[in-house]
Amino acid sequence: MTDGGRGPVGGVEKAPRGQGDGCLVAMIRVPVRVAALLIVLPLRLAWDLLAAVVRRTDGALRWVGRRVLTPLARVLIVIPAVFLGRYVLRPVLLAAVVVIAALLRYGLVEPAVFLWRYGCVPAALALAWLVRVLVLVPLVFLWRRVLLPLWRVVLRPTLTGLGRAAAFLVRYGLVWPLVALWRHLLTPAGRGLVWLLVSLGRYVLKPAGRGLVWLVPVLVVAPLVFLWRRVLVPVGREFGAAIVAAWRVGGQVSRAIGRGIGWVLRVMVAVPAVWLWRRAGLPVAVFLGAAFRAAGTAGRRLGRAVLRPVALAAADARRVVRVALFGAARTARNAPGSGPAADRDTDLTPASEGSG
Repeated sequence: MTDGGRGPVGGVEKAPRGQGDGCLVAMIRVPVRVAALLIVLPLRLAWDLLAAVVRRTDGALRWVGRRVLTPLARVLIVIPAVFLGRYVLRPVLLAAVVVIAALLRYGLVEPAVFLWRYGCVPAALALAWLVRVLVLVPLVFLWRRVLLPLWRVVLRPTLTGLGRAAAFLVRYGLVWPLVALWRHLLTPAGRGLVWLLVSLGRYVLKPAGRGLVWLVPVLVVAPLVFLWRRVLVPVGREFGAAIVAAWRVGGQVSRAIGRGIGWVLRVMVAVPAVWLWRRAGLPVAVFLGAAFRAAGTAGRRLGRAVLRPVALAAADARRVVRVALFGAARTARNAPGSGPAADRDTDLTPASEGSG
């Protein structure tokens, strides 16, 4: 039974079964799928929950990282580290390098140069002179006057005779017996051993190897192939199919739980909130908006009807006081341009003079 051509109902496709899987696969199929479902379902629910939380909080986390953590890290870590490196560590390291260089120069290099120049070189020259006088000259004299004549007169003839006698003894006492032993004993024995080994390989080891080559496929390879084809491959296929099916069922369960939680939130929170807004909040908001607009209109009308005449009267009073104190000519000269205000000043000047 399919659902609109999208596969079996429930979204769980049956794993392809190999022909001749046997009773072992049929016996472990249901327990393996149940165990895989029990293991994979919590993982799939946790994965879907984590994905939903990340999708919902991604913007908030980015804003916190950009607006809070980055400036905080810059203030608490980067700026103190730069200040410490620039104004503390760098001068300290430079001073340490200078001190170490001075100590190395005046505590090691200069004393070593002084000791080499004024101690080692003169001592080496004196030692070379002593070696030459006390060792080389006596050795040269001993070689020229004693050893060389002794070698020419005594040692060379003696060693020549001894060498010839030793060569004679080695040739006739060692080489000839070894050659005879090799030629008349070891060579025939070696040839017999080679023949024996060749015969053993041809008539014993070669048939044994052929039998072993025939036995290995029958006793080792065939059981391994049977085990691989009839046991391991079907069991592995069933395990893979069980994990895939459990993952798909977990996705369906997770989506069903999400839809249920969404329905509960919509029924318990969203619908009452919308109803409360439409029944109470919206009329109150409309009433408050109309009240504020009426108050603003009344305030503007009051300002136009009361405050503007008061302002004009105050301006006229200020102008009259200025004319009374400084005179009409100065006031007219200081007044900017001509207009209704200048005409009122001109009209008020004779009245003020007549009253004066």
